[in-house]
Amino acid sequence: MPLGPLELGLYFAKHPRSDKGGGWRNMAPARIALLMGGYSPMDALGEVQTPVLLVAAQEDELCPLSLVEAAHEKLRDSELVVLPACSHFGLYFDPAFDPAVEAMVGFLKRELALV
Repeated sequence: MPLGPLELGLYFAKHPRSDKGGGWRNMAPARIALLMGGYSPMDALGEVQTPVLLVAAQEDELCPLSLVEAAHEKLRDSELVVLPACSHFGLYFDPAFDPAVEAMVGFLKRELALV
């Protein structure tokens, strides 16, 4: 799925273009394409035996909320946090960043008994 203008802007705000003296290069070996046809993470969710935190962006176009909700239903022990008015890359910026981090840190503290 191609990124829309909003997501592209947020993506490059998080990962500066490499032609500007740095940044992350979004590349993968061509051999990955041979494996992708048989890859379906949803099929393996019933096998997950550890607690899982799912942080979903309400307006995510790359990984729609409906798919995250379906994963939440298939997992044995999961917690779902939905960030309202947030897109896929938008969670790395205000106003979604702090609630996302708080959810992740809280989950790790609870699950690792750090509270």
